[in-house]
Amino acid sequence: MITLLGAGHRHFVLDLCFVPFLDSMGLGTVVAITKLIREHEGSLRITCPSARMLKVFQYGGLGDAYEFYDSPQEATCQAPMGDGLAHWPGPHD
Repeated sequence: MITLLGAGHRHFVLDLCFVPFLDSMGLGTVVAITKLIREHEGSLRITCPSARMLKVFQYGGLGDAYEFYDSPQEATCQAPMGDGLAHWPGPHD
């Protein structure tokens, strides 16, 4: 993450499609990564959260803090606003 931020990347997608479980330690890691990304004026989109994972985000008070998508493809269909779009996989201006 630090290397990518240093290379100019600012917007990320966290693919949870194959993650069967997320606990408070995992949520804390996501929050720490998010803080680092936001310090660089970036964004983090999360894909494929199960109903159980969504509850972890909700119980942690973070349900509204992230954009959730059903797939990585859906998350990358539209580029985020702002700078740091180096190598963004979807179409952008």
